[in-house]
Amino acid sequence: MTFLKTFLSKQLLRNLLYYSFQNEDYLTEITMIIKLNVGGKTFQTSTETLTWIPHTFFTALLSNNLPSEKDEHNAYFIDRDPDLFSIILKYLRTKQFTYFENRERLSRKEIVEILHEAEFYGIIPLIEKLYVLKNNTFGPNSFSKNSNNTGNDLTCGDIHFS
Repeated sequence: MTFLKTFLSKQLLRNLLYYSFQNEDYLTEITMIIKLNVGGKTFQTSTETLTWIPHTFFTALLSNNLPSEKDEHNAYFIDRDPDLFSIILKYLRTKQFTYFENRERLSRKEIVEILHEAEFYGIIPLIEKLYVLKNNTFGPNSFSKNSNNTGNDLTCGDIHFS
């Protein structure tokens, strides 16, 4: 019986080691090229770029924890704005956000649109940067509770939400 336990323990250890070295899918997934079809435009990037921030849309998508569709080219389909996504992807690649896009300063509307996309994708570091940028550039009340109202009304610029 002792021989059998020792044999099984050694066999189990061998199988675990074999599996960890032979099944390098996990390692190749880290550096795998991923195709994304965002609003009809194809993007290619690495899993490392998409997953360096934990608990995002992309980590859920690539770990199959999020229902997803693939197009005819085996690209993940994401029904979002491709122009805004290119800014999000640029941030994920460089870990930097620039206030100037194509040599022009971003407008308040563009910052709010990028912020909305960053919130959709769950990219917390970018969300924080955008809130700071928005508040420092346009003031803290550029998207906040209406100070003239005692209820739960919200305003965004000249738009009033009840």
